[in-house]
Amino acid sequence: MASLVVTNAIWQQQQQQQQQQQQQQQQCVQTQKEKLHVSEHNGQSHEEFTITNDLWYYADDEGNIHGPCAGQEMRQLLKVGYFSSDLFISQSPNGQFYAISTLFPDLSVAFQFKMKSPRDYIVEAAAAKLAAAAKEKDEIQRNEAVVRSKAKAEGQT
Repeated sequence: MASLVVTNAIWQQQQQQQQQQQQQQQQCVQTQKEKLHVSEHNGQSHEEFTITNDLWYYADDEGNIHGPCAGQEMRQLLKVGYFSSDLFISQSPNGQFYAISTLFPDLSVAFQFKMKSPRDYIVEAAAAKLAAAAKEKDEIQRNEAVVRSKAKAEGQT
């Protein structure tokens, strides 16, 4: 009988701890939702975030955090309608949560992480070189225009 009382007391203590953790998570998610709502209406931009191939977490309507889930699993849940576009998600259980539609305005590409191929890096490097060359050419043309303008002004005085 004494062991039942101890077991029941331990169980109640564990239940209280779980409830406290859930309440803390709910408060955290609610605070983040409020911050997101305020920043959207004030036209402020959100902090920078990078979508990686890491696991995902989501907060249900009660503020409970679920996960980790692979991107492919999250994509399937979205595809079958289990998730709505306003569901709050994060790649960290303790991190900033955003509405799916904030991270993925185009839901058709949600949770797709595209790894770059070597060709992508080559194309990016070539584009950067072209942009630098174009910038240098523009600068040279501006300098030449300034020199011509000064020479013309000096010739008139």
